[in-house]
Amino acid sequence: MTLAPADALESIRAALSPGVERDATLYDVDSTVPVAAFEPADRTEVATLLRLAGDAGLAVVPQGSRTALSLGRPLDAYDIALDMRGLRRTVEYVPDDLTVTVEAGRRLGGLQAEL
Repeated sequence: MTLAPADALESIRAALSPGVERDATLYDVDSTVPVAAFEPADRTEVATLLRLAGDAGLAVVPQGSRTALSLGRPLDAYDIALDMRGLRRTVEYVPDDLTVTVEAGRRLGGLQAEL
């Protein structure tokens, strides 16, 4: 079932935890401001947001620290900013195997301090 963009946006707002929506004007890319911006707190919320946005054909642009947004080709569409900084946990660390699994928003400095 395809949702209308406005309905999808309301479904996304209802499905995510309170307080994860951000000021969309702070997420401009090449002078284009998205309709909405969200900083989900966990992977389940990211999956929900992506499913609902995909059902409505909304373009989602994932972002981290926003330091290299001018790289790459210009965006064809930009409806929702997905701020990944809320996903900053270390999922698994196995020192004996020299492996670590982190979420997308984990900053290198914090990880180095932890390790």
